[in-house]
Amino acid sequence: MRKLTEKQRERFMSKVTIEENCWVWGGSKNSSGYGYFSVNNKTFSSHRVSYFTFRGEIGKGLYVCHMCDNPSCVRPSHLFIGTASANMRDMFNKGRCNRAGEKNTAAKLNNLQVSIIRFLLKESSMSQKRMGKLFGVGQTTISTIKTGQNWQSNGRMVAHEQEY
Repeated sequence: MRKLTEKQRERFMSKVTIEENCWVWGGSKNSSGYGYFSVNNKTFSSHRVSYFTFRGEIGKGLYVCHMCDNPSCVRPSHLFIGTASANMRDMFNKGRCNRAGEKNTAAKLNNLQVSIIRFLLKESSMSQKRMGKLFGVGQTTISTIKTGQNWQSNGRMVAHEQEY
């Protein structure tokens, strides 16, 4: 991204409402509340534009993260640079990881099914492969349920730190 011209900067700021705490993006937003801004026919996340404009360069592959956890916020002092894993760790540590277990849009199992799988793992001699076929998942999913890598005892998925 190149530096904004004065006209582009004015257009950017015309879409910002400066509130007591956050600078709230009032322009176009996606369904998660993150704003976006077009510069020279290229679209960028509004918080990235803000960081770049007011704080400086963003290294390749790095994220612009929110201290305030407000996806619509573009206040430069609320933004910091981080890796994908640091961003995920920050989200998890702040309790914003609410797409666990059956709430995860990619989940193929619900909490009841996981409870049944746990019961079968303890009380039957059924193979993990057969169990996976019965529930429409792979043997690896059954194994990670058994070892607790992907589902906690209450049926919710465990967020694991991983490098991206």
